Amino acid sequence: MQKYEVLYILSSTLDSDKREAFIEKFSKFVTDDGGQIESINKWGMRKLAYPINFKNEGFYVLMTYTAKAGLNAELERNFRIAKDEVIRFMVSKVEIIKAEPARPLKAKVSKQPDRQVERQPQVQQPQEQPVAEQSNPQPAQE
Repeated sequence: MQKYEVLYILSSTLDSDKREAFIEKFSKFVTDDGGQIESINKWGMRKLAYPINFKNEGFYVLMTYTAKAGLNAELERNFRIAKDEVIRFMVSKVEIIKAEPARPLKAKVSKQPDRQVERQPQVQQPQEQPVAEQSNPQPAQE
């Protein structure tokens, strides 16, 4: 069995009794097929990012559950059947990542023995002085 999340948006025109009935219907659908509901978070009425079917608000519900993979297709089919009440839905698989225990840091050990590099003092080379130009240049021969 895998862990899944489904986020669906119910129409804002539903009254609270009908909204609760739909939430119960979808959670009962999961439990009847052998799945387990972990949590149902009712986010409440929120403004949509963009109008969908001329609606600007919707009631968001996030349901986390564990079930067989075949249940998702049937759940999505039921969301599509209730297209007037369910504005949007998205089913996603939750990846469970097991963290490894922290390992202590070890000093990096070199396999080669340490060698001391002897540095020789640098000897400064005398710089060549530019040759002074002659004071009386020789006239050019024509």
